[in-house]
Amino acid sequence: MDKWQTAEWLGFIAIVVAVLFGIGAIWAARRFGTRRGKVLVGATSTPLLASIGSQGNYLEVTYKDRAVEDPHLVRFLVTNIGPHDITRDQFDEGKLFIELQTGTLYGIVSVGSTDGVSPQVQALAINEEGDISIGAMLLPKGTTWVFEFIVAGPGQPNLRGRLINTDIVVGEITSTGFLQTYSTSFLLALLEAVLPFPILVRKRR
Repeated sequence: MDKWQTAEWLGFIAIVVAVLFGIGAIWAARRFGTRRGKVLVGATSTPLLASIGSQGNYLEVTYKDRAVEDPHLVRFLVTNIGPHDITRDQFDEGKLFIELQTGTLYGIVSVGSTDGVSPQVQALAINEEGDISIGAMLLPKGTTWVFEFIVAGPGQPNLRGRLINTDIVVGEITSTGFLQTYSTSFLLALLEAVLPFPILVRKRR
């Protein structure tokens, strides 16, 4: 076998470099450029009044002076568990919607975020088909948005809408450590402390 000439060696080295560069480009694209985002959503529904059996329920909850039948506090979490931030440009319609599958929406109690920047929300309707819109904004990696609202009935919310290049998955929020278990009395005391208007629990007439 004849010894390779300088030009042949240079050609061989160029091929090796091109292959290594291609492998590096693929790795970088998968690591930083083309990986899809991932958002986890979940909800819990906590009754605000406990049943007292055959004696009947002598208490009621009112929200903005409206009596709420079978009142529940629904907590809905949206968490960015993906590899990068979700930008406002990824909101396909400029917003997302929290919609109720069951129950009647009475109003939004609180909105918060683990990064201290709360999303902008609006209750579009207060009825059986009430939706809550979430305006497009940055959802940083690892950040959780928390929405709480009063519903008549257990309430089964889900997230409607599309985030570009992002998968939206449903999970149990209790397993993520975000949810703490509160007694009914603590929940009512908390609501009374933070709301600018009263939620009243009183005996039925």
